[in-house]
Amino acid sequence: MLFRIASRYLRFRRPFGAVQRIALVSMLSMAVGTAALVIVLSVFNGFESFIKNLYTDYYPDVCIVPKTGKTIPNAPFIKTQLEQQKNIVAFSETSFENALLSFDQQQVIAKLKGVDTQYAHVVNMANHMLYGEYNLSGDSTAMPMLMGVQMANRLGVSNESVLPVTCYTFSEQEMLLPGGMPAYQTNYSSVRGLFAIDEVVDREIVLVPLWFVQQLRNNNTQCSAFEIKLKPGTNIAAWSNSLQQNQAFQALSILPREAQNPTLYKVLNSERWAVFAILSLMLLIASFTIIGALSMLVIEKQKDIAMLKALGLREQQLRGLFLRTGVLLSCMGAAIGMLLAYALCLGQQTFGWIRMGNSDNLRLDAYPVAFRWTDAFLVALVVVCVALIASWFPANRAAKRPISLRVR
Repeated sequence: MLFRIASRYLRFRRPFGAVQRIALVSMLSMAVGTAALVIVLSVFNGFESFIKNLYTDYYPDVCIVPKTGKTIPNAPFIKTQLEQQKNIVAFSETSFENALLSFDQQQVIAKLKGVDTQYAHVVNMANHMLYGEYNLSGDSTAMPMLMGVQMANRLGVSNESVLPVTCYTFSEQEMLLPGGMPAYQTNYSSVRGLFAIDEVVDREIVLVPLWFVQQLRNNNTQCSAFEIKLKPGTNIAAWSNSLQQNQAFQALSILPREAQNPTLYKVLNSERWAVFAILSLMLLIASFTIIGALSMLVIEKQKDIAMLKALGLREQQLRGLFLRTGVLLSCMGAAIGMLLAYALCLGQQTFGWIRMGNSDNLRLDAYPVAFRWTDAFLVALVVVCVALIASWFPANRAAKRPISLRVR
């Protein structure tokens, strides 16, 4: 019954009176605030999906690394254990080593990442090759190399360079030279291609064959990590926990993709919730119009309030009536705002109305958006809470009004 009375109070009939105009403005303000909140969250969802897809091509589903030290102890046995796992599509042995790269009087410290032939089946580096192609095949007489575009810019290397890149590496097994100078190995490499993933990877990582890093350590069985691609639909967290229970993996850390680059995901989540909190405060400010609309409605419905009290309606029920009126008013505006936001997001996905810019270096032509119903539900929950807060004061005032049926 209370909802029926509340819905009758919100019927907009012509000609519009002052109370109806204020209620309409309140509804539209909630619609605009809701649409803005949903659209901003959808843009964050779009960028988040884009960044995660970008990092998926470099960071594997799961990476196994040693808890201490640079190499995995007893790597051949670990490899045998992984070959028995049914949920693994492919896995790759990788190994890291620092090196000094020199080209045309330019020198840069780089992190060499040695990868085996299975690496191309674990990640999708081939999708991010700007120049050349993903090809690390070769023998020990000619070392191929793939580097990021920022590393190439610092060295002055381009896709048209014909001179080799000189690679200086320290061999842990070599004796010190007279005078205490360390022994370095000098190798010459041909750059097969340039890739672009992100600023950190492009600036630091250079891909080389696994045999080259193993040759530096004089051990063809050592590796620094196992990078794993799992079957689609596999519960990565559950699989990682079950593998961690294996005695052979007690000295190893099993890292899902989020744990391999935790800073990125923390930044994405913190920015998202910070913007959500700011826009929720704006929605709270927009709800102040509800206070005015309900206050005017209470004044207009004085006779109705007195009559309902005379018929036995208690203060709690009367307070609930105007609370329902405020929530219905807010929900009507929120529904309009969500439909508007959904239409705009769908149009942006289809037609790309708002462009990122005309630069050739941008990976996106238009702002990415991804409408999620979970966000819509969360925004609706915020709207209801805001409406209850804004409606409480006029509803409480209406409940405490004295009974007066006198007509002036």
